[in-house]
Amino acid sequence: MKLNKILNKKQYAEYCNRVLELSNLLSTGKNMPDKKELTRQLFILELIIEHYENTQANPFAKLNPVDLLKALMVEYAYSGRKLAKELKIPESVISEILNYKRRFSKDVVIKLAKKFNMGEILL
Repeated sequence: MKLNKILNKKQYAEYCNRVLELSNLLSTGKNMPDKKELTRQLFILELIIEHYENTQANPFAKLNPVDLLKALMVEYAYSGRKLAKELKIPESVISEILNYKRRFSKDVVIKLAKKFNMGEILL
């Protein structure tokens, strides 16, 4: 298999499938003559895939914190009321943040980061 930089999602899927195949083959523990070459190929594929994943555009990268929160609420089907309840903060806090009438407090940022499994720096 000739290995190149990943240029599209189809190629990405093919490389991922090949990684699974190689991982399964190498995990059998059988003594195979080309084991060293297969291990090398697996390593290179993993590097190529990691590079591709790291260079893909983050859909949230250009959003300001309020728009990011709105996008996350849509993604996870949260209303302001439901989110406030789960974060154990007043509903008015969420409403005021969404309407640019209040800044994010440190406490709210930490709760949101935990809720959405994100780093606090993103908010």
